Amino acid sequence: MSVLQVHGTDDETIAFDGGAIIGANYPGAQQTVDSWVAYNGCDATTTTANALDLDGSIDGAESDIDAVGGCDQDVAVELWTIDGGRHVPPVTTHFSASVVDFVLAHPKP
Repeated sequence: MSVLQVHGTDDETIAFDGGAIIGANYPGAQQTVDSWVAYNGCDATTTTANALDLDGSIDGAESDIDAVGGCDQDVAVELWTIDGGRHVPPVTTHFSASVVDFVLAHPKP
């Protein structure tokens, strides 16, 4: 199954690097992506695409795109990191279009 993880580095609810809620630990964004990479049998070759402007409160293209290739059944695993982004950022119209493009480009095998 293709996975798109979108996470802000300044997320005050679910910390980008992982943490705990009510004593229960949870993984960070990269650890979550790494789990999906292993599950999907990816070769872990990561490419970085051009940055996107996903957060309307941050000027410019603030979001880094890391895509992992070589996955079984041609699925995809990507991490979109919104540098300075919070838990629920004010998204741009480009955000919605980019997510739809990802979903349409990676149908469930």
